[in-house]
Amino acid sequence: MDCRSTTVTGKRLGLSQPAVTAHLQRLEDVVGQPLFVASGRTKEPTPMARALAATILGPITSLERSLAEIASEYSDPTRLTLRIACRTFRAAWLSLIESSAHRTKPSDTTP
Repeated sequence: MDCRSTTVTGKRLGLSQPAVTAHLQRLEDVVGQPLFVASGRTKEPTPMARALAATILGPITSLERSLAEIASEYSDPTRLTLRIACRTFRAAWLSLIESSAHRTKPSDTTP
């Protein structure tokens, strides 16, 4: 959310700008409302985007800590690869996003 640009976000994630835009569109489809609004040449997060970020930051931070702990046990952690099966993970991730979206009051989600 801190990039304020799909191009900058894409560079940070190693994705193209169209790929970032497509991912955001899918998330907005799941949530049922915009996550970012144009503000000049940048994109500003909506209250819904902020609520989702607050909800998923904890699990992501926990995952990062766990991965760092695992990596610390290897002499060359740069050679480690993490693969996550998408079907179950995707379903759980979308469920987390949907439940967060439903907990957010409609009055809190207007840009």
